[in-house]
Amino acid sequence: KTCKSMHFMRQLIIMTSACLFLSILSVIRMFQKNAFNVSFVEETLFTILPVITTWAYISYDEEVDFDFYINAFFVFTIINFFIRFYKIFTFSNILSVSFGDSYSPFESELVNIFLPLTFYYLFVNKSLWKAVFASFFCWLSMKRIHELFLVFYWFVFIIFCIFPTVKRWAKGKKTGYFFELLLCMGLTLFPVLLNFGLNSDFFNRLTEKYLHLSFNAFTLGRENMYKTVYEHLNLVAGWGNTRPLCLFLWGNNDMHSDLLRVYYEIGYLGLVAFIFAYIKMCDRNLMAFLLFGFVVCNMIISPIITDSFGFVCIYLVMYSTIYKRENNLKTPIITEYADEKQNVVSD
Repeated sequence: KTCKSMHFMRQLIIMTSACLFLSILSVIRMFQKNAFNVSFVEETLFTILPVITTWAYISYDEEVDFDFYINAFFVFTIINFFIRFYKIFTFSNILSVSFGDSYSPFESELVNIFLPLTFYYLFVNKSLWKAVFASFFCWLSMKRIHELFLVFYWFVFIIFCIFPTVKRWAKGKKTGYFFELLLCMGLTLFPVLLNFGLNSDFFNRLTEKYLHLSFNAFTLGRENMYKTVYEHLNLVAGWGNTRPLCLFLWGNNDMHSDLLRVYYEIGYLGLVAFIFAYIKMCDRNLMAFLLFGFVVCNMIISPIITDSFGFVCIYLVMYSTIYKRENNLKTPIITEYADEKQNVVSD
């Protein structure tokens, strides 16, 4: 039997260690700049509290009832949605939702819950009607990255239905350490290349040539935001310290790229540690990586770290895929042992 206190313990240790390391880097950077702040404490809380909450939910149950927790998120998030939007929940507003314009009158951070709910009901504990409802509200909550992954998850689900062997392979697949290394390298290179492109005007020339748009227009104003923060980096010292700067500059505490933000705050070493921690949270489980893909893509061009409540749902769904695979691997062994025991008794 699995030790009760071991559920999600590995993930808790990974993220706690990462937060400690990033905090130490922050203090070092503050001493280097002779500028002291407590932004890293707030950032640590944003990062670690969802992990601790998830661990508190599931660590003491020998057989974790993920369905109970996920159904609770399903019901209460839909209630939350209607409390917010019941006054404008009309047929015309539903039809006004546009992926091309990235517009929805119902746009909100609830999309960070509805998407993992869809994943759970498609792949972990199949319930198609709940998956359809979660997808519908995910679409209404409208974030382009989420909608792309929503379509991708349904596509994978159809492939699994048509080709059961692919389903068995994917659900039993452990990714290699080389895959983790390549993923970590690619993600850590992204903000470095983005920063180079911003300073050299490379992306602007590219989008104007092929899309007839400025890079700032293509990224919905993100280029100006990134450049403004870069110009004030002398005021940034430590993890999370771009938040008060952004709040001062334009009244919003996020610069719409968690990876670039971390790179600006604590440098390349801190960025590597930040990304590596999230990669290791998936425990080399292919299905967990499929779920966590939307989180990583959001970190590239949007803020998501501050949605602590959404992350609890994400972690529950992520670990449920890991837990289910581990149980599936153990079941044949237990069955074989029971059969042998029965044979001995019969003899």
